[in-house]
Amino acid sequence: MKIPNKIVFIVVDDLRHDAARILWPYFNIIFTQHHTSNNWTLPVMARILTGQLDTGLNYYKKMFSEEIAEVLKGGLKVPTIGKFLKDDGWITYSKNEGVFVGPVFGFGNPKEWDIWDSEHKGNGRNLYEPIFTHKKKEFRFYHDGYIHNYLEEGSKKTYKEMKTVSFGNTVAKNVRVYYAETLAEMEKWETDYWARAATLWSILDWVPKSDALVVLTSDHGEIFHEYYNDHTHAGSHMVDEIARVPLLIHWPGHERRRVSQFTRDIDVAPTLLDFAGVKQNHMDGVSLLPLIEGKKIYKSTLTDQYVHRSGELWKYFFSPTEKKLSFIKKL
Repeated sequence: MKIPNKIVFIVVDDLRHDAARILWPYFNIIFTQHHTSNNWTLPVMARILTGQLDTGLNYYKKMFSEEIAEVLKGGLKVPTIGKFLKDDGWITYSKNEGVFVGPVFGFGNPKEWDIWDSEHKGNGRNLYEPIFTHKKKEFRFYHDGYIHNYLEEGSKKTYKEMKTVSFGNTVAKNVRVYYAETLAEMEKWETDYWARAATLWSILDWVPKSDALVVLTSDHGEIFHEYYNDHTHAGSHMVDEIARVPLLIHWPGHERRRVSQFTRDIDVAPTLLDFAGVKQNHMDGVSLLPLIEGKKIYKSTLTDQYVHRSGELWKYFFSPTEKKLSFIKKL
């Protein structure tokens, strides 16, 4: 396998699997059964960047995103893909609306590597074609809120500023909560969401022409008409529309392939490192390159567990042979 010297990794926040199908012609490697582990961004991004289960990360059992954010400001206790690549001589760059930016996570300083236009937050600029300025190996990681911002930029803002919110035994202050009070508001959400998702077709039209390896996924999906009794952004519980997200790869020169075996968010990091020719042996996830070559990597039912945003611990099980996913609450 020829190791690419330019890799672009994009996480489009809040992008459902079915919303991303319009992008399939742009990518030649399509994973149709890729699943994320949570309905909120921070723990999923930690898993994606480290390839570790929640139980191996230092925020585990922190029950609310604000608490996790405070922990993550000091870094993770395990290395990220940014550190692995940087130690291997790659120029690494990260642009993110969350906490996963900066040298502490093994990425370069955004002020030095602000190559994509990001003056207008949330308008999709981070999804436009990058301009590479070095002959060295470069890795770009972008977590973009373009789709997520349908909640704030529609005809009616759908968030409420809450002074205090209780999640289990945790009380958070000054929290922005997204929920619809009526069915009509939820239907408006859905209209705004699909209208915005449709514009990805024009924004990402550079991908199939790029010489870089481009990997695109999402941290979680979204629910609308499937569960009208749950009028909250990203849902109150894990369901297929939240858990199933895109995993698309543009691999220049490779034949087209669709992979229907179940894959997980923790498999992304070892896959990216495998593409880069960087060896590691401590991640819970596994490289998906064998799947692309038509081989199997999972032989039995897998168990995963994660911190749910309601303050509960959950487990889920999936069988790659039966293609069955089950969520089970752990009291």
